Amino acid sequence: MKNEQNSLWNSLDLRRTPNKERSYWEILTIPLIATVAVGIILLALLLHVFDYGGITRSTVKREPLAIELADEVKLAADVELGDEDGLVDAIEYFRNKTGVDPYVVIHDGDIDIDTNFEEKCTPDQMMIACNTYTGKIYYKVGGGTSKVLDGEALIILDEYIEYYADIADSADENLEYAMRATARRIMDVTTVINGVRYQFFVGIAVAVIIELIFFIKMAVGIKQKRAG
Repeated sequence: MKNEQNSLWNSLDLRRTPNKERSYWEILTIPLIATVAVGIILLALLLHVFDYGGITRSTVKREPLAIELADEVKLAADVELGDEDGLVDAIEYFRNKTGVDPYVVIHDGDIDIDTNFEEKCTPDQMMIACNTYTGKIYYKVGGGTSKVLDGEALIILDEYIEYYADIADSADENLEYAMRATARRIMDVTTVINGVRYQFFVGIAVAVIIELIFFIKMAVGIKQKRAG
């Protein structure tokens, strides 16, 4: 029994045997640690994917409003924008996807959005105001947009605004990202495939490959140990 215990202990010893043969512990230690670490990363990626990116999923496929859009996007800014072209492109993307023609106001203070909406918008439009000083983004939607901008869609918009607030460098950049992401999500039923960015699937594939490499490494090491 004592000899068996010594044999087991020696197999777990990190030190090599006199003939330079590696122990089982030495063969398994680094691959096991790496496997656990990559497994945790893989689990986090999978949870993010199956949570649809942490944003409310769209449960219905919406049809864009069948109205004629204005020739140009409606953007009124009394402050300098970090990337005006990017914001204009996002507004264009939003209105082409949804059929809703947003009137976007960028300023360094709060405005009376109800009064401004009545003066400048139709019932088929929405007004989005962005306060670059406080970072606040708020909006008002016309009754004619409800087929697209229903309660669920507005929750998704709010969540994207909150999500990108910690990522974007400015309030107008936050609005740019949120408008693109919202238009992309609300116009289709959210699935595991379209619910997150493709980079997460790339990360999952890489993590699985790394896991396989370390499993193979362990299997080969054990096989060589037994053969020796």
